[in-house]
Formats: sequence, C-alpha cells, structure tokens
Amino acid sequence: MDNSIKKRVIILPGKYIQGPGVLAGIYDYISILGKKPVFIWTKSARAVLSPVILPVLKKNNLDFFEVLFSGECTRQEAARISGEAAINGADTVIGAGGGKVIDIAKAVAAYNNAPCMIIPTVPSSDASASSYTVWYNEEGEFDGSNGWKFNPDIVIADTEILVKAPKRFFIAGIGDALATWYEAAAVHSSGKETPAGGTHTLTAVNSAKLCLDILFEYGKAAKESVEKKAVSAAFENVIEAVIFLSGIGWENCGVATAHAIAMSIYSVFKGGHKFLHGECVAFGLLCQLCLEKESKMDELKRVIGFMAEMELPLSFNDLGIKDVSFKKIKELARETVLNQESVHNHNFKVTAKKLADAIFYANEIGLKRKNQQEILNKAQG
Repeated sequence: MDNSIKKRVIILPGKYIQGPGVLAGIYDYISILGKKPVFIWTKSARAVLSPVILPVLKKNNLDFFEVLFSGECTRQEAARISGEAAINGADTVIGAGGGKVIDIAKAVAAYNNAPCMIIPTVPSSDASASSYTVWYNEEGEFDGSNGWKFNPDIVIADTEILVKAPKRFFIAGIGDALATWYEAAAVHSSGKETPAGGTHTLTAVNSAKLCLDILFEYGKAAKESVEKKAVSAAFENVIEAVIFLSGIGWENCGVATAHAIAMSIYSVFKGGHKFLHGECVAFGLLCQLCLEKESKMDELKRVIGFMAEMELPLSFNDLGIKDVSFKKIKELARETVLNQESVHNHNFKVTAKKLADAIFYANEIGLKRKNQQEILNKAQG
C-alpha cells in the first residue's frame, strides 16, 4: 500500500433545493423531517417569508411555533433557543434569514439532536450548506466556532425571495464565495487537513474551482438581475455558487488568510460587527493574494477588476474604517497570526511582519484602484 495516500472526506447537506417559488412546497419537505418544527428567524425574515409559507403550513394543519432571533450568534442565544425548542417539544429546527440566524439554527439542531432545515432569505454568505457555527460575543467580536456532526438536512434557496434582498447582501455573498477557490488552493498546497476531517476529494476541489468560474462568468449579469429584482439564469447560477458550491467548497477544502483576516477585523476594529462577513472576506482575499509569493500579478489584477465591478471593498476605507495607520495594520496582523489558525494553512510560514506588509500593500492597491475609478467616472460623466 502507498503510505502517502491519505483519507479523503467530503460532507454535504442532505438535500439542496433551489429555484423561483420553491418554498411553495415547504410542507412536503418539512414532513420528511418531523411533525413539529420550530422556526428561528428575525423579524425581517419573518416579514419576508410568512406571506409565502404560513398559509401553506396552516392549510396542512402543521403544528409549529416560532422563536425570534436576538441578532447576535452567541452561545447564550443558542442555549436560550435550544431550551425553548425542548420545552415546546420541537422535533425539527428551521433557521430562516441571514448567516448568523442560520448558524444559530444549526447549533440548536445539534443541541437538541434534531434534523435541520435552512432557508436563506439573503444571499450574503455560504453558511447555509455547511455544518459549522461561527460564534460572536455580545460586542460582535469573533468568539470561535463549532463544527457539528452533520450538515443541514435540507437547504431551500427560493430565488424569488433572494433576488429581492438588498443588493449589499448579494455583493457580500459574492465576496465570501470569491475566496473559496484561492483558499482551497492554499490549503491543498500545504497538505493540511480540511474541516471535514480528511484531505481533499476531487469533488470538493472541482466544486471550489467551479464556484470561481461561475462568479467570473455570470457575476455581472447576476448583479444586474438583483438591481432589477428579476430572477435570471445568471442569477440562478451565481446563487448556486454562493450558497451551495462555496459552502461545500470551503468546508471540504479549508480556508486560509482571507477568512483569518476577516475574523480578526471584528476584534481589532471596534464596531466591526457592522461589516458584513463577505465584505471582510473580500478584502482579506486581496491581502492573501499579496501575501502569497506564487501569486501572479495577472491573477491579482483579475480579482481586483472583478471586485471593483461587483462593488466589493478594496480597502479599509471601503469597509468604513478611516485613517488606518501602519501601527493598526500591525495589530491586525499580530491578532491574525496569534489567534486565527487558518492563516497558517499555507505552504510557507506566515509571520506577523509578512502579513502586515501584505495588508498594507493590499490596502494601497485598493486605494489607488478606487481613485482611478473615480477619476474615470468623472471623465465619463
């Protein structure tokens, strides 16, 4: 036997359903999982979904109850909702909304040993398909993560709902998904174990690459669909990339500096919880590409051009963080190197100095690109 061959592991959601109006069939999907679900959602998610799904549930006399999510994905919030679910006899957990309520629902399902259904109402991240919960404290600072035994049993992505979400959330989802392939390639080159618990499968690697290819090919047209609030084939393709392919890609391939910097931004810059996850990941990707010695300038230019076209943040300024000193950049680099394991998933040693230089360089490139674009817009105007 070849001793160099390692165990391959891939983990996936049990069923993925996507398309315009697919929530009309929600009762059939719930009935696969249980008889008394708890809906965990925010007020805004409830407002969007209730006209669509509540009539269906009442028509079928489904016994269900609801819990409003507080807005922050803390361990305390997960314990609170888990207790309510147990007291009310829930046998199924349904999380509906954005990334944080989705992560809470996965935790509650794990705590209660119950099946889990996820209904994203904004395409802002790849949380829906993964088994992980990312924790924050009450101040919105990163507070660790948990990988549960299983992925959600069912994920329902209704594109009629998703296309009407605010454009900023769609753009953030693009940012989160954009990093998937580049981080997967970094982990693959280092030979590190993936979050799934083994080495890469060919399926996962190709899913991560397909995710990137879809974004580059259909991103612009999908963004136009969001601006028109009209579902298109391009929008469907990008939603599959953002919610499904990126989800299975990162979990089965791993993450690197892009996500490490994103998590540290929340801790180093107070008020970081105001930034969307995908926005921070996008800027973190620029930093990662500047850090990697093997990065080709053509690829960096390609990514920057796409990010500019998608209106993704290219600098601290774009994230709303003004007048960032090199001292603060060094603090961000130290925080990342010391407290984010994923920054060490490269095939070279990442030091605080190297990372600080990369962050500084990425920010400078982003500022220059933004200035150039503003000059161009004025000339064309």
